[in-house]
Amino acid sequence: MKIKLFYGWYIVAVGAFFMMVNSTLFVNGFTAFIDPMVAAFGWSVAQISLASAVRTVESGLFNPLWGRAVDRYRVRWLALIGLFIMCSGIFLLGLARNLFLLYTSYIIIGLGSSLISSQIVNTLVARWFKENLGKASGLLTGGMGVGGFFVPLMVKMIDTYGYQTVLY
Repeated sequence: MKIKLFYGWYIVAVGAFFMMVNSTLFVNGFTAFIDPMVAAFGWSVAQISLASAVRTVESGLFNPLWGRAVDRYRVRWLALIGLFIMCSGIFLLGLARNLFLLYTSYIIIGLGSSLISSQIVNTLVARWFKENLGKASGLLTGGMGVGGFFVPLMVKMIDTYGYQTVLY
């Protein structure tokens, strides 16, 4: 007897994965990049931390715009656009050799990550689930917490290979 899994659960799994990656790299794991950047460029902790603050503020400012876009356009295309934007920002972060590029890369990362790891997946889960919405939402946002478990692995990889290699 074959049991067919409701397609919405796949959306929850993919969305939780996006939230986990965002959490590992830029929320819970952000501080893992600070010491290597201070050592490589001599920037202060405050200068580097400003990048994360700018990303957070920018994400908050753009969320209403992304919410409107999610209501008006095909979510599949928005997800691809958000993923491309976020990956472009991560790639640029690996190339950052000055504070302008550091801040620019975090703005780009914030644009993409706020689209794919919050607006789109939350909207999709709400559209797919009429029953079990609370369970699905809980599992979805649990991806952020799971991201914290991967931070020690990321720190080990940064220590072994360097932060720029980890970003690529």
